[in-house]
Amino acid sequence: MTDLSPIAVFLGEPAPLGEEDTYEDLEQKWGLQLPQDFKDLTVAYGDDSIAGYLVIFGPRTFRDGHPESMRKTLEASPSIPHPILPSKGGMLHWGHTPYSDQLFLVPRPDGRWTVSVWVRIHGEWIDYELTCVEWLRGALAEEVSTEWLPAWEGSFD
Repeated sequence: MTDLSPIAVFLGEPAPLGEEDTYEDLEQKWGLQLPQDFKDLTVAYGDDSIAGYLVIFGPRTFRDGHPESMRKTLEASPSIPHPILPSKGGMLHWGHTPYSDQLFLVPRPDGRWTVSVWVRIHGEWIDYELTCVEWLRGALAEEVSTEWLPAWEGSFD
C-alpha cells in the first residue's frame, strides 16, 4: 500500500474503498501489472476533479472505457511520442486539465512508471522523472515545475 498522507494533506482523507475500486479486470484485459502507487492514488482520489484544476481518472473511468476510447486520437497526434495502452508497450493515459493538457505514465526500462505530460497550448511534451504520487504531491505543493497547470485559488475543498 502506497503512503498517500502527503496527498491527503492537500486533498483530505480518501473515501472508503468499494468492491468496484479495483484494476484487476483491466490488468487482465491488457495483460500487464499497473504500478501500485497509481492504483492506490486513483482508487483514493480518482474519478474526480481536483477543484476544477486537474481530472484524475480512476477505476470507474477506466471501467467505462474513456481513456481507451481516446487512444487512437491521441496516438494520431504528432505531438504524442509513444503508443498508448492498450497498445503494446504503451503509456497509460491517467488524467487531464481543463485546458486539455494530457497526463501519462510512461513505463521505463527500470520498471518504474513516470509522469509525462502533453501541454496543449505550448505543443510541448514534458517528461518528469517522478512517479504519479511524487509528481502530484510536488505539483500541489508547488515544488515541481508545472507553470502550464491552471492556477487555483484557496483550498482544494
